[in-house]
Amino acid sequence: KYDSNSSFLLLDTIIKIAPENVLYLITDFKRLSLLGKFNEAKNQIINAILLSPTILESELWQDMSEEIPKFHAEVSNRLYEIVMRCDFQSECNPIILAKYGKILFFLKYPDEAYLFLRKAINLLPNLRMPWYYLGMLEEYQGNKQKATEYYLKTACLSQYTYIHKDVLLKYINHDNFNKNTFDEYFIYQ
Repeated sequence: KYDSNSSFLLLDTIIKIAPENVLYLITDFKRLSLLGKFNEAKNQIINAILLSPTILESELWQDMSEEIPKFHAEVSNRLYEIVMRCDFQSECNPIILAKYGKILFFLKYPDEAYLFLRKAINLLPNLRMPWYYLGMLEEYQGNKQKATEYYLKTACLSQYTYIHKDVLLKYINHDNFNKNTFDEYFIYQ
């Protein structure tokens, strides 16, 4: 027979053993929300997002913004506070900086996102994700040339990019694209 209390205890134990498992944190967030324990649920979704900012691109995040906007706003504000407490000048973990930049991007703080993403690639230039989000920031600002360069850098760093650069060039449809810059960024041929 199914015993929900046993499964909840098991989930609590698993989270204590593996506190950085995003799937467990999301499951616990959903469980706590159903139980009406919103402060505890808020902590779990915040921890999950800090570990995996991709959640901000998910249906879960979208549904939360539509169905429980006050809770969504509280989570967003708390995330912003946590990220901005980061000692930006001394933080030297590019993965954390990149994650924080992505969080700020999705929370719609483009200037702050830009600073975190740039610092991440200054420390570790072969990270793909910061280049991609820098490209998105540039594209939103109307800087198609710079956005394209960042996207190409992303493609170059992707282990799944097996497309020859001439094929990629066909998809670049603006006149002022600098082919020399493209050649400089494209490291795999």
